[in-house]
Amino acid sequence: RAPLLGKVVTTTEASRFMHAMAALLDNGVSMVSALDITRRATSNPVIAREIDRIGSRVRLGERLGDTLARSRIFPPLAGQLAAVGERSGSLAKMLRHGGKVMEEQAQREVKNLMVVATPALTILLGVMVGGVVLSLLSAIMSVNDLAF
Repeated sequence: RAPLLGKVVTTTEASRFMHAMAALLDNGVSMVSALDITRRATSNPVIAREIDRIGSRVRLGERLGDTLARSRIFPPLAGQLAAVGERSGSLAKMLRHGGKVMEEQAQREVKNLMVVATPALTILLGVMVGGVVLSLLSAIMSVNDLAF
C-alpha cells in the first residue's frame, strides 16, 4: 500500500512466487504442496497470508488462475497467465513466462522510481546542507555580536 514502493514490492514478490511455483510444478510437486512450500519460503508476511488464502481456495477445488485473478495482492496478469496455463495444460511454462514478465516490469518500476527519487534526494540534501551552513553562519555572527 506504500505509494511508491508498494507496487515494486508486489511485482517483485509476484515474480518470485511465479518462478517458484513453476520450478516446483516442473519437478512434479503437487499444486497444494507447491503453494505450501512457496508460502513458507516467502519472507513477506502479507504475501505469505495471501498465498495461504490462495492455497486454501485451491484445496477446495478452485483453479489457481481464478484465485489469483481475485487476489488483492497479486497483479491481475498473474491470474490471467495462470488461467491460460491451466486451460492449455502448460501451467508451469506460463508461470515461468509470467515470472519473467513480472521481473521485467519490476525492473522498469525501479528505474522509474529512481528517476523520481534522484532529484528529490538532491533537493533534500541541498536543503540539509543549506541548513548546516546557515546555522554555522548564525553562530559566527553571534560571536561577532558578543565582541561589541
